Amino acid sequence: MSTPTATQYDDLDVIRRGRMVSEPLGHLAPLDGIRAIAVVAVLLYHARFPWIPGGYLGVSTFFTLSGFLITSLLLREWNSTGGVSLRSFWVRRVRRLLPAAWAVLALVVAAGALGGGTTSSSDTCAATCRGRSCRS
Repeated sequence: MSTPTATQYDDLDVIRRGRMVSEPLGHLAPLDGIRAIAVVAVLLYHARFPWIPGGYLGVSTFFTLSGFLITSLLLREWNSTGGVSLRSFWVRRVRRLLPAAWAVLALVVAAGALGGGTTSSSDTCAATCRGRSCRS
């Protein structure tokens, strides 16, 4: 019996053979619930409720779960195709996230036009111009 070489136990080789990649996760409703709670925590923080001291835990939780789910998608693609297409990955992300981003932008613009919020037009201009004066 021959002694295995170091390359036979290389992590990358094990991943390519599909031994470390689990079955597809599918839809996990509890993870959606935890992400929703994290988003609500951040929204409550921004609404300045005195009984919620910070939304940082919500941000950290949201990004941790998102990273876990994205990594599982990439590992699933690696397992099925032997590689990862970053182009198709980003196209899928844009198709999924851009509609929601446009909806939020439209709501913020509409709320601003209706006088919602406490920011002045100079604050909005400064935020749009990355802190530079819009009058110059």
